[in-house]
Amino acid sequence: MKKMKLGLILGLPALLALAAGCGASDGEKGKTPATEAAPEPVTLTFRPSETMTDAQVEKFIKEPLKKKFPHITLEVVRFGNGVTWESAVSANQVPDLFATAYKSTELFVKLQIAEDLSPFIAKHKLDIGKFEPVAVNTIKSFGTKGELFGLPYETHYGALFYNKDIFDKFGVSYPKDGLTWDEAIAIGKNLTRTESGLTYIGLDPSSPAAVNVAVGHSVGTGDIVKINNESWKQIFSMLQKAYEVPGFVQDKKYTYGVNSFLKDRNLAMFSSWENDLLGKLSDALTEGNPMNWDMVTHPNFKENLGQGRDAAAHAFFISNKSKYKEEAFQVMKMVTEPEVQSLFNRNGVLTVLSKTEEVKKEYGKEIPVLQGKNTAAIFKMTPSPVVSHTYYSIISSQLTKAASSVALKQKDVNTALRDAEEEATKLIAVELKK
Repeated sequence: MKKMKLGLILGLPALLALAAGCGASDGEKGKTPATEAAPEPVTLTFRPSETMTDAQVEKFIKEPLKKKFPHITLEVVRFGNGVTWESAVSANQVPDLFATAYKSTELFVKLQIAEDLSPFIAKHKLDIGKFEPVAVNTIKSFGTKGELFGLPYETHYGALFYNKDIFDKFGVSYPKDGLTWDEAIAIGKNLTRTESGLTYIGLDPSSPAAVNVAVGHSVGTGDIVKINNESWKQIFSMLQKAYEVPGFVQDKKYTYGVNSFLKDRNLAMFSSWENDLLGKLSDALTEGNPMNWDMVTHPNFKENLGQGRDAAAHAFFISNKSKYKEEAFQVMKMVTEPEVQSLFNRNGVLTVLSKTEEVKKEYGKEIPVLQGKNTAAIFKMTPSPVVSHTYYSIISSQLTKAASSVALKQKDVNTALRDAEEEATKLIAVELKK
């Protein structure tokens, strides 16, 4: 009888195991398989948005990062006085990761510094559908080939903030939700006065572009500018009415803004994004200098009541020159996950995810400065459509100059808008030749 081959007796699996055992040295026997090597430490330079405080960077980004990606460290950099994105590009000092308002996408595309995130989104299977559609679509509109240069991480709604102490001082009733611009101006008129050498301003309606984000008037398309029309005359006529309140314009000053409201505290009502104020209001409370304030729905024209400012998103961007694009994307993806987004929302920074009833109830629950405040005002308004234009920054700048000429009575509304449209058109023509 012929002998059967060993392989037929033991079977192939056993034979392979036997061969492996014979090939192993005594020192290798009994060893456990090697574990995957820990990732190499990486330090990313990160520029937060202008409205994100250092405390928020620590709480919302650095602390979650230590838990999920301990090998990644963020080195926070903020631009000093006189530093612009243009100068940062020239000096080769663009951070690996940066965050700012979505409308800055226009500038980043122009400077060619933002990385298209589409390949990273596909690789990491990030569900874009979880974001508020307007936030993603607006950023995507700046790409010419379907690119997505930024990933939204928070949204911002507008409101009318008011200083209760000024109202109490002059015996004026607090404003209520649902104000028209005419009603807000009338209240402001009762509060604009000089008392004991201190000038009080009743209402700062903000810039023309800021007023328009709650209305949604077009500024034109492509390289065409369209602001000399009845829609924009409506906005400028309202602003003119605010400027003409006795005592409003002070020595050529006609804008007051966040410093007058928070620091000087001589501005009674201020129309603003909630993110522009809440961080600073929290700091004032922590520093023992709390402000007696509250908020109501953003004013609008009578026919637009119920419509609020657009859902302005802030987004993360990755430098296309960064050596650590993969790690930078891991950071931004982490920030958009429900756990971190809930942390944002509970601490008074609106999540970029869908605004469910639960989200609305949880908003601001962990931030002392929002306790007892009319936070419902933020959600009572339907966000307006986003106003975009390839050369939006140029047009916005000319609208601001036009408002100045009206406030200082250098031009009437019709002339100011006509000149603004003509000047913006000229400046865009110059850009097109570059």
